Amino acid sequence: MESKILGVLKQDIGNWPLEKDWITIKPVATPFFENKAIPYRLNFSEVSNMDLNTIDQVLSNFMNIDVSVIKEASKRSFENWIAFNNAVGYLDTIETYQSTSDKPKWMVRELKRMLPLLSLNEPKKVWKYITPTEIVVTKDRHQMHDEIYVQILCNCVWEEEHGLQFVLKKGNELTRVSDQDGNLF
Repeated sequence: MESKILGVLKQDIGNWPLEKDWITIKPVATPFFENKAIPYRLNFSEVSNMDLNTIDQVLSNFMNIDVSVIKEASKRSFENWIAFNNAVGYLDTIETYQSTSDKPKWMVRELKRMLPLLSLNEPKKVWKYITPTEIVVTKDRHQMHDEIYVQILCNCVWEEEHGLQFVLKKGNELTRVSDQDGNLF
């Protein structure tokens, strides 16, 4: 199979339950992340009625995304960081760890990992803390919505366990920024 936007795709054979999915042969330069090359997955495993022409239109929207959408993603990612910190208290933990004498090795390691978060004090800085891992093109698996979505899965420094995701309806309308919980809504 070949996408006009992504190029040649291969079936993800042998990775049940993803064996009906198609993936990029090599990562694709992605404007949302300053043209960083990211692997793409077309999710056909749990959804039906996805055709390549419609997917290419959604991907074209995504590849030509307006800078205002990226700015909104920055703002909402920063809000996610603030909410996470308010819930977990990373900045307080850093202060506690820094003031502790005779730090055990695990505390030194955690302090080193968390210290960069002291500089995360405005939305435009969030991109230093977010690393995209995969972009999934999919539909609502419950078939309550008919649109195609671009779901960007990322690692992020403040949310190591669940990561971060961006969900864009039709590839250009930011609908969600959250931890990776498997949901589009």
